[in-house]
Amino acid sequence: MTLTKARRTQLILSWIGIGLGWAASLGLGLVLLSEWIALLVPAATAGALGVGVLVTKRVTAHHKRASITVGDLRMARPRRR
Repeated sequence: MTLTKARRTQLILSWIGIGLGWAASLGLGLVLLSEWIALLVPAATAGALGVGVLVTKRVTAHHKRASITVGDLRMARPRRR
């Protein structure tokens, strides 16, 4: 599936935000919970990947748009008796 430039940009910015959030959570965890860093890294990574999968799925999803045909715009013809 090809993405438009706007969707590609949205996806890239989303992943940059997820990466920065992941790095910030690891930095904060290192400062506050240095003895739990062995559990914090996999948990933060799994959380970031989970959020990334959901965001990617949402951005690349096919949007269903209402399609209007010419027949919908024309008035119905009255029937002759």
